[in-house]
Amino acid sequence: MRHNVYEGGLRMKTAARTMLLLGGMALLLAVACATAQAGTFVLKFNHVLGAKEPYHQGFTNWAKAVEEKTKGGLKIEVFHSAQLGVEEDILEQIRAGANIGQNTDSARMGNYVPGIAIMNGPYFAENLDEVAKLKNSPTVRGFLDELANKHGMKVL
Repeated sequence: MRHNVYEGGLRMKTAARTMLLLGGMALLLAVACATAQAGTFVLKFNHVLGAKEPYHQGFTNWAKAVEEKTKGGLKIEVFHSAQLGVEEDILEQIRAGANIGQNTDSARMGNYVPGIAIMNGPYFAENLDEVAKLKNSPTVRGFLDELANKHGMKVL
């Protein structure tokens, strides 16, 4: 079966971005839940995309679902268009323990752990099943452990 190269690349990029997005969201939830105390906990979540972008709507829906699931215990305020600052500054604030989250990708995480940036390459995975297997591979686990232990950023 002959595959359209463009479609394969698009599927791979979508799968890789989905994995990183889910990992980033899990990271935010882990940080928020670990530091939350009684009452309502508010987490500010920054991303660089515009308010009309589909990802922004996805982040907004995610925030609503988290608030419902936690019965109001965790509220996520979503900020579009880098309203809270550029990614590099936000990531440094996260490392310092600030109550903020950032949507990012493996290329940016490559500034901390160079090997992880390979996951941003074209045709890296064919589908979401391959992405799931990749996430649990010893190599990727090593990258994630280094991010957590050396740089204070844990991706789940």
